[in-house]
Amino acid sequence: MTIVSKRFLLITLFYLLYGKIYAQEDIHLRLSNEMHLEEMTDICTSSKFYVTTSQDKTVKVWDSTNGTLIKTLRVPIGNLLVGKLFACAFSEDEKELIVSGFTGQNKQSKNIYIFDTQEWEIKQVIKGIPNVVSDLNINSKNGDLIVSMYGINEVLIYQKNGRAYSLLKKIDDFGDETRDIDFGPQHRLFITCLDGFIYQYDEQYKLYNKIQAQYESPRGLSFTSDKEYFTVFYLNSEKISHYKIDATFNIKLENEIIIKNVYRINAIKHNQKNELLVAINDTVSKERPNLVVISNDGLGKQNTQKIGHAAITMIEEYHDNYIFLTSLPEIVFVDHKLKEKYIKKSKGLNFYQNEITDFKINKEANVLSFFNGSTKMFFDISTRSFVPSAKDVIYTSSDTRGDIKIENWKYSMQPVINGDTVTFLKEYEFCQAVDITLDGKFIAMGTHRGLYYLTKDKKIVWHIDVPSPIINVIITKNQDKLVTFSQDGSVRWYSTKFEKREGVTLSKVNIDGLAYKAGIRPDDVILTVNGSKINSKEELRPLIRRKGSYTFKVSRNGAIKTVIIDKNKPKFGIFYAPPKMNEYLLSLFISPEDSKWIFYTSKGYYDTAIGAEKYLGWHVNVSDDKVYFYDVSRLRNLYYAPDTINKYIETSTHTFTSRSIDTKEVLENLPPVVKIKYPRADEPVSTNTIALEYTAQSINGAEIEEVKVLIDGGTFEQTRGLKVKKGEVNLLEVTLPKNDCLLQVIAKNKNGWSEPSSVKVKWNGDVENEPKPNLYLLAIGVSNYKLDHLDLKYGSKDASDFKQLIDTQKSGLFQDIKVKLLTDNEATKGNILDALEWIQNETTQKDVAMIFVAGHGMNDRNGAFYYLPHDADLNSIRRTCLFFGEFQYTISTIPGKVVMFIDTCHSGNVLNGTRSVNTNITKAINELSDVENGAIVFTSSTGNQLSVESDQWKNGAFTKALLDGLGGEADLNNQGVIYIKSLDWYLSRRVKELTSGRQSPTTIIPYGVPNFPIFIDN
Repeated sequence: MTIVSKRFLLITLFYLLYGKIYAQEDIHLRLSNEMHLEEMTDICTSSKFYVTTSQDKTVKVWDSTNGTLIKTLRVPIGNLLVGKLFACAFSEDEKELIVSGFTGQNKQSKNIYIFDTQEWEIKQVIKGIPNVVSDLNINSKNGDLIVSMYGINEVLIYQKNGRAYSLLKKIDDFGDETRDIDFGPQHRLFITCLDGFIYQYDEQYKLYNKIQAQYESPRGLSFTSDKEYFTVFYLNSEKISHYKIDATFNIKLENEIIIKNVYRINAIKHNQKNELLVAINDTVSKERPNLVVISNDGLGKQNTQKIGHAAITMIEEYHDNYIFLTSLPEIVFVDHKLKEKYIKKSKGLNFYQNEITDFKINKEANVLSFFNGSTKMFFDISTRSFVPSAKDVIYTSSDTRGDIKIENWKYSMQPVINGDTVTFLKEYEFCQAVDITLDGKFIAMGTHRGLYYLTKDKKIVWHIDVPSPIINVIITKNQDKLVTFSQDGSVRWYSTKFEKREGVTLSKVNIDGLAYKAGIRPDDVILTVNGSKINSKEELRPLIRRKGSYTFKVSRNGAIKTVIIDKNKPKFGIFYAPPKMNEYLLSLFISPEDSKWIFYTSKGYYDTAIGAEKYLGWHVNVSDDKVYFYDVSRLRNLYYAPDTINKYIETSTHTFTSRSIDTKEVLENLPPVVKIKYPRADEPVSTNTIALEYTAQSINGAEIEEVKVLIDGGTFEQTRGLKVKKGEVNLLEVTLPKNDCLLQVIAKNKNGWSEPSSVKVKWNGDVENEPKPNLYLLAIGVSNYKLDHLDLKYGSKDASDFKQLIDTQKSGLFQDIKVKLLTDNEATKGNILDALEWIQNETTQKDVAMIFVAGHGMNDRNGAFYYLPHDADLNSIRRTCLFFGEFQYTISTIPGKVVMFIDTCHSGNVLNGTRSVNTNITKAINELSDVENGAIVFTSSTGNQLSVESDQWKNGAFTKALLDGLGGEADLNNQGVIYIKSLDWYLSRRVKELTSGRQSPTTIIPYGVPNFPIFIDN
């Protein structure tokens, strides 16, 4: 059997096992973050959790006690709007979470997804929703689900029958789309509608009353706690209307209030004191966020204060607290006095409230200037680093150049070009960014859905859909590229030389079909049929309906071939790829908080800073009720490609290529999927020995080879040679610490380790003081090499000084300290390997292992990173140098906590006190810190920076800062104890000071590893 045939059989088996699949549409490259990356759209609460939905196509479940993220939930998504979520609700018994939004393809019915809140899996999919869902609510009396939709004058009511929801009733009394649904006295349903009316229904959902609102387009309503009053606000009014409901459920206008200095009202909420909270944008900036508190003394006195850093979009009262959602996106949690408890914000760039002149690029578009909030930043994509300034960053966007003037464009559905209103925007599509070429001949227009390139007379040259709403767009000086800044914090580069491809691309070809037998394969492009050119599936379908002989012209990898097929069956067995989407040349996500970044192309190739792979992942739609998400690190060996990214950065000759993530390649190379069944996140545990229940399976059928259990990031149990079957629940006896902890399970197949399944276990038993751990230290440093030209000044001293400092910790945090120190001629490859075996064998689950490495490092011609021991021979690297994978293997098998300090980043030839060579340690460090290894890794520098040593300190800069930090400088709160995160904070700043910004250390703390004390300041 050929390799191609095997691959097709594998994918066919995948379809049979897992159901519905949409070829390329089922694999999506998505940004990932603890916080939402785009505007949040709804919030719902239970006794234990609160949940937020977002236009970033995720659902996030937050712990109600402290706001920590419990789960990120995902539904099947597609391109453009498909998968954006607008509504959520908990069932009355809190056993189900219901979410929906734009959950279906364009012009197709939408879905509602019901999650089981015990295991956070989709348990039911309600199909056939006529349009995009705008709101969900639950009748607390009987558990009925109420559903409203955009663009349709209906409300649907679903009744719970046993374990599933079924349609009970459809209400179509409305003259326009509905906007808000809520329940008043005696569980009566109230609905506001853009037709200008407020509808009231009795307990059987029969229309009881319909009243004309005071103003056009009532948008939302809020009831007082006693349900005797409710307040309505409007789409286009600064007024609110306050209504009273009498004993016979008749409604009477009580009074009206004009909100002062309001441009737009976003949300209202009555609290338990019956004060009314009103979220507004004011008339000064039209964007400045404010909260107006209206007292209950006749609803008159108004008090205004600021909450959060952006426009408040939603207000929820919760356990005598309030949760505010803002457009940043941002969650602001405050107490009943509106005093802030915590704020959660995205780690991405914040372009909120920026003007078009705040975004600038240089001539080549490889240096960017922007404001992150109020902070001005410069980023050089060639060096992958922030820079203090850049004189040539002068090009910005403009809405007036030459004889072109664009007006009424900001957040507008009807921008005006030279006095003429634009008519090509789609329904509900808002223009948010514009630019004009320097010669005044072309226009770029960015919306929340797409990117348009026009001639000056408004003729569309091309239009494409975009992954995230565009905040700003700049055309480069030579007009070959566009640079966009998006709501998700990304910067993207597009080519202006976009031309639509010819022909129809095939996503799938049935193995037993006529086309496959004739030689046609997936990803082939059909150019002509019997001499007729085709450019869409709509043009192709009528040409291949009849029986008879067909001559196909097919393009494959640039070559044209002729295929003749005698059609004697109804179908050829071919399926079409979706139209091109998201055709950016290059995308960049930056986390300004920790200076981490990741570049990626639409095909999935990426380059990354150390520790930034967590910001990007593969979203895999398996079926209507199964979705998996993989960090890009899980496919690192396939898609980590710095050289590919460099080609996009260094040249401007790239043109658009088809969006063709290799679906088959991705699916074949995916690791397993693991799910913890017990314990659950909301179950307290009072016995420290439990029977852990989990499932593990490979969606591509690969055998499970290994399973590992981690507690707080450290390996607890490792089991090999398992025979795990699909869907089978496996048991492992696990001993938990007698305190709250994070329990994780990962599994390995031939492709590598899975994403972890994680549960935060809450300890509810007796608390005992744990005995002090032992510390095992392996310190390695080389200054004196057999090859004299490699000699350093302070590599061995760095290791000795670190060992000497650690010796002071005995009887402090640690019961005992065991040390192996290898310096200079003792640090041979053989001795280092023996020492790694020593620390691997000696460290137990209750101990801490530290490894310190200083000296030279280098990459071989294939990019593998090696540490250079004393006896290194650069002409025989594999035989005499230590492959960094040896450190990775050792760390992965140590059961306790592991901390590694690496002062070899980009080490090599010594030049003016600098350890330097054109090497890259990024991949090696990212592999070290993968969740399966559980190591905290401190590195002396990032990416391709140089590690500096100096006679002034008689150490490397990193070691100097490390010694000072552990000596007390990193004790930020003067507690006498140094914690991992405070040491990270100190090192990142101190090393930059010592090296005048030339060297930036990096720390990676894997998810699940707690912020534990590492040193006592004596």
